[in-house]
Amino acid sequence: MSLENLLNYSVDNEAIQDYLHSLAERDVKVEQRNVHLTEKLHLCEQALIEVHKTLHATREEANKQLLLSEQKLANTLEYLKETQQQLERIKDDHKCTLVEIERLMGEVDELQLSAMQKLHEDASNLSEKMKDFRWW
Repeated sequence: MSLENLLNYSVDNEAIQDYLHSLAERDVKVEQRNVHLTEKLHLCEQALIEVHKTLHATREEANKQLLLSEQKLANTLEYLKETQQQLERIKDDHKCTLVEIERLMGEVDELQLSAMQKLHEDASNLSEKMKDFRWW
């Protein structure tokens, strides 16, 4: 090997050493970045797990509330149905009562008319008797 070749070899070796050293530094930086990103990913995974738990609990609570609301609605509808049936019975009873009142009023009118006629007859009879009494 000539001196020139040795110098070139030495320079090339130094350049290669520098290049390898810079690669090693880059490798360390990339590894540090990977560790940092892995830690962030782990934190994100934990946050996602917590969000999933919260969402699941919220959904369960919402389902319970929905079931309670549906039960309350069913009870309210049943109550309204019973109330409507009671109102129908009262309405029917009211109609029967009105018919009975009208019948009784008719009887009262007949009795009143009969009493008026009887009173008129009695008054006429009394008037006749009074005339007879005056002559005596």
